Amino acid sequence: MDYTEYNETLFKSLRNKRKQIVLEPNTVRRRSIFGITESSDKTYELLLKMFELETLIWSEGVSAKLCEQHNLEYAYHNHGGENGDISIKKDDELYNITFKSGEPNTSSLYRFVGNIAEPCLYVMLVDDSDSSHQFIDNLQERIKRITSKDINIISYHEYIRLFFGEDEVKKSEENIKIIKKKAREIIGQKVTDICTEEQRIRALTDLEETLKTFDYESLAEEYGVMDNIYPNDFELIKENYLELSRYSVLIGDNDFAESLFSSEWLYQNSTEEDGIADNTYKVTGYIKSIEQLLWGIVYIIGEGRSIGRRNITINGDNSIRTTLEDFCDFIGNYSNRNLCDEVFGRNHAQSLMEALRDYIKDYKNNCRNGYLHKHNVEAQDVSMIRNKTFLLYFLLLGILKISDDDIVALGGAK
Repeated sequence: MDYTEYNETLFKSLRNKRKQIVLEPNTVRRRSIFGITESSDKTYELLLKMFELETLIWSEGVSAKLCEQHNLEYAYHNHGGENGDISIKKDDELYNITFKSGEPNTSSLYRFVGNIAEPCLYVMLVDDSDSSHQFIDNLQERIKRITSKDINIISYHEYIRLFFGEDEVKKSEENIKIIKKKAREIIGQKVTDICTEEQRIRALTDLEETLKTFDYESLAEEYGVMDNIYPNDFELIKENYLELSRYSVLIGDNDFAESLFSSEWLYQNSTEEDGIADNTYKVTGYIKSIEQLLWGIVYIIGEGRSIGRRNITINGDNSIRTTLEDFCDFIGNYSNRNLCDEVFGRNHAQSLMEALRDYIKDYKNNCRNGYLHKHNVEAQDVSMIRNKTFLLYFLLLGILKISDDDIVALGGAK
């Protein structure tokens, strides 16, 4: 089915309704003396309710067109009647169908059950997630306790599959993505979480899980790192990083962990539809965290060595040059080859240090200098910079010789 005509009708209606709610409000909105909600919160709530109502109408129109294309008998009914919103006849059975988007309260559910004719399909416009399936199961149980009528709760895509087949399900899924993207643009508002202590704890738990399960090997292949690393060495890097919990410094209390958290919070709580042309603010924390982590490591494992003509001290001599280029020279210096973790052995140390140096140079040129100094960060660039940053964490902490005490000094696991 071609959804273009129905989508355009939906989008036109959304624009008109948004204008009524946002630009031409016709009601006085009272506010609590406590004032913990913003006026935009109420506006967003009204916009979402408006969107849900419009999608119910859209669903009915789409159903009529699909029935026409699949040679099924179809009838539309006035809302509140005894036959649901629509009825469809298939295989000599007449189904009464009603579309719903939210959870009904008890009184409306009793009213619906009392009026509806059998058999009935109660189609919920919910996604294909575990929580949505659980919601459908719970609603089905509520209805069973109320009535013995033949009323079945199904999701929208189950409804499409039942009457119109699997091909239409795939088309519908793709079209839903188009609608969601366009609807966000039209509505133009959203509610953003405040990073409370509770939210921070939850976000850090999610970040830890991400660091532990990230597909580092695929990224290493994609960015050419595996060309210079033996497969067995990669497994040892992974063991250092994950099993020895070196990644834990990234969810600790050091500056680089805070910088990482800032960008990760923005990444998880924003969308490509934010309407911001330059997303540099989203990736600054990632890039800054790399430089902070690099020099946190240098001051610990490089004590007594030198960068240029300056000696490195654990107290962090501010006169030492601390650019990414300086660190590349430090890593590439043959005399610092023994900074590679001893588990790799002498024969592989030089190639690993060179691979690390080359990747940092790539990161400097294509993530830091390429964007912070020259180009705007577009939405698709954010994920790329995030991926390259996470891979660099993995390589730094997995290749360099960092003891358990060093990890603690860096704010990691004890």
